Amino acid sequence: MSGSVQEQKIAVILPVRNAGEFARRQVEAFRRQIPIPRVFVIDSESTDGSMDVYKAGGCQVIPILHKDFDHGATRNFAMTQCDASILVFMTHDSILHRPDSIAQLCAPLADQTVGIVYGRQLPRPQAKAIERHARHFNYPAVSSVRTWPSAKSLGIRAVFNSNTFSACRRETLEQIGGWPNRCLIGEDQVVAARALLAGWSIVYASNATVTHSHGYSLVQEFQRYFEMGVCHGQYGDLFSAFMSAGSEGRRYVLSELRYLLRSAPYRIPEAGVRTILKLIGYHLGLHERSLPVSIKRKFTMYPLYFDKTRVDFKMP
Repeated sequence: MSGSVQEQKIAVILPVRNAGEFARRQVEAFRRQIPIPRVFVIDSESTDGSMDVYKAGGCQVIPILHKDFDHGATRNFAMTQCDASILVFMTHDSILHRPDSIAQLCAPLADQTVGIVYGRQLPRPQAKAIERHARHFNYPAVSSVRTWPSAKSLGIRAVFNSNTFSACRRETLEQIGGWPNRCLIGEDQVVAARALLAGWSIVYASNATVTHSHGYSLVQEFQRYFEMGVCHGQYGDLFSAFMSAGSEGRRYVLSELRYLLRSAPYRIPEAGVRTILKLIGYHLGLHERSLPVSIKRKFTMYPLYFDKTRVDFKMP
């Protein structure tokens, strides 16, 4: 690929279903970007009027059936709808924080060895202590670069990546076979692992910022980690090149404990319950093939995933 980042075609790919108030905030943030990006919204049958907001904001809306949505396959489909050489991936609840957020995210791609860049996620203003810590731990103020095999010392952290706000070189995605076509969640970790093993660098750009965090309930926390376990089990051969998630989990728990002792000690018991639910959910997810479908549907935020066979799922 030739030319500077500024000369490349850049497109934002945004899967959406019922974005609600986020739609207006995203459109306003897109308009503040320098330059204003091309935005391709992949809509899974929204019914809340948010598509009218995106269309009025100059975004191109591409409809798909809700039953056909998949975190990997939908992004592969979206790539066929534009000719950009740099693809910025976002989710409908992430809000660009500064007018140069996208420019800062794409800047590291000027280095031809860099295949993926992901940005910093700042907690939403109403976030409570546990939610805020998750963002401070996973998205620190210092940027970093990962290459293989030196990144092996980081264990599972080496493949950390987030499609909430990331930029990928099309060339990289094409070389590694695109997004996984069957993925409950964790498609961003799958491509990060494949890209590292293929010789590409991954950059964390702390100066490229969005506002995004989740105040998960206890049930949702369990579901999230069940889904993560499903992903790690499904792509076990790929992730076997990296250390187990255990040491990273211990580091997170200790960091969270220190953070809560300083800022919200009364929430430590809740954090302990969440940790137990995460462990149970994750290990159940790793062995989901032995669970009945009716149970798996209750353990996930995306029950439609388990309504599809692993062989006949295709995007239009």
